[in-house]
Amino acid sequence: YNIATNEWTWMAGSNAAGDPGSYGTFQIPSPTNNPSSREATNASWTDALNNNLWLFGGIDDSGDKSDMWKFNIATLEWTWMKGPSSINQPGVYGTKGLPNPANVPSSRWCYSKWKDSNGNFWLFGGNDDNGDLNDMWRFNPITYDWTWMNGPNTEFDNGNVNNQCTPDTTNEPISRYENRACYTRSCDNFEFFGGYNDLNGDYNDLWNYNISTEQWTWMSGSTNPNQIGNYGVINVSNATNIPPGRDGSNGWKDNTGNLWMFGGMNGSDLLNDMWRFVPDSICPNLHTDSVHSAFTFSPNTDCTQSTITFTNTSINALNYSWDFGDTTTSTSTNPTHTFIYPGIHTIRLIASNPCGIHPDTIYHNITINQSPSPY
Repeated sequence: YNIATNEWTWMAGSNAAGDPGSYGTFQIPSPTNNPSSREATNASWTDALNNNLWLFGGIDDSGDKSDMWKFNIATLEWTWMKGPSSINQPGVYGTKGLPNPANVPSSRWCYSKWKDSNGNFWLFGGNDDNGDLNDMWRFNPITYDWTWMNGPNTEFDNGNVNNQCTPDTTNEPISRYENRACYTRSCDNFEFFGGYNDLNGDYNDLWNYNISTEQWTWMSGSTNPNQIGNYGVINVSNATNIPPGRDGSNGWKDNTGNLWMFGGMNGSDLLNDMWRFVPDSICPNLHTDSVHSAFTFSPNTDCTQSTITFTNTSINALNYSWDFGDTTTSTSTNPTHTFIYPGIHTIRLIASNPCGIHPDTIYHNITINQSPSPY
């Protein structure tokens, strides 16, 4: 869809319903490849390197899927990248926290999904052929490996809830699906609202997951199902306002960080209400790292036209700004530099992290002597 021209364009795939698709050769693109017709994948990942579009799982006419596909918008070709072509497959969990080429989530549909700051794809929960799930998975679009990151490897888990607004490694949302309203906040914090549990009904809880601490935080709403909510007065914020329990909502985050949600289903009732949630930095406290700037250099003194190697030993930093004291700078992690002029040069390193409390700066002096003139 082109927003500027207000026009749709048919780009790939069949114009017939129920198309069985064509997998082709594993990890080999082809103009004849196509995923089978399906619904409820809820995937909308775009990789950071090549602007490819990715999808996982969903339901086709025969059952639940656990295949991963990549679409190249430059060549308009699909590639079957991961997972089986068969339906209703159990997951291969492997060891929690360890990637493995053999790992793959169970076939499922209608999960929450996010992308982290390193470009990895994440999903939580969903429904497979045996029931509701509350496992967390990460996919690396460079190595094509899945990693089981959090949650149990069984269906219909009841989860665990501690105090509201308190992160805890023992926290776990109850298993669910149709938790489509999901959001990404700063410092790789993932959030989702509500969803449906086959044994209990609809939920209206808001949860946060921090990938650095691997902790869930119950932020808002009730941990009991089928809540009627409280609308309050339209366009007036109030701490007592809360949407009714629901599944299948749409979610957005605006440019100021507010979370928005539209519609969904409450019991057998379809909804078209729009809600806004204004998060704060207290519930939960977004994880921040204390940055420590440090470096060494070798040799410790030298003559002009010699190259100095700088070794970065900073802690919890991702970005670096070097000033070599002679009008030259660098943003490399471990730069080398050749000094042309003699004298005492003050080297400055500013280390920072987008999730850090504040940048940290350190200075070191280096003495550069004039090289002796040749005889």
